[in-house]
Amino acid sequence: AGSSPAASTLADASRLSADFLFNASRRKVLVELQTGDDLLLPRLRAHAGAWAIKLDVEGFELHALRGMTALLALASERPPAWLAVEFFPQMLRAAGTSPVALLQALQASGFDCGNGLGHRSSLSSLERFVHGIRPSQHVDLTCRHTSQSQKLARRNGI
Repeated sequence: AGSSPAASTLADASRLSADFLFNASRRKVLVELQTGDDLLLPRLRAHAGAWAIKLDVEGFELHALRGMTALLALASERPPAWLAVEFFPQMLRAAGTSPVALLQALQASGFDCGNGLGHRSSLSSLERFVHGIRPSQHVDLTCRHTSQSQKLARRNGI
């Protein structure tokens, strides 16, 4: 997706992992892309309740977040909001993204992706978290907007 609508092509991802099967007869597939804001914002503005988004775009998660600025602002204005994010450092690097930069962007947008993984605060703790993931491994992060986390903490006396 990214910060503006576009078109892209899918290509051979087998260089990333032996787990990716590639059909050589279909070298490229044209895919139309839309930003998260264009696709989801009208629906979420009309919806008064909680919402969640699953973000799994094969290493382009940071690019997708850049196309969701209005959605992320809505999460601040009207929680509760959750993001489920596939965090696959090897794919992020292949897409030209620093894994730490993705975690920092989620934090800067007000999302707590703690999940007991100890990667919520400093740059060094984020780097330790990323380096603790094996090259072929991914982690599913469940990120809650911090305004919701703060409300739950206050409700539970924390």
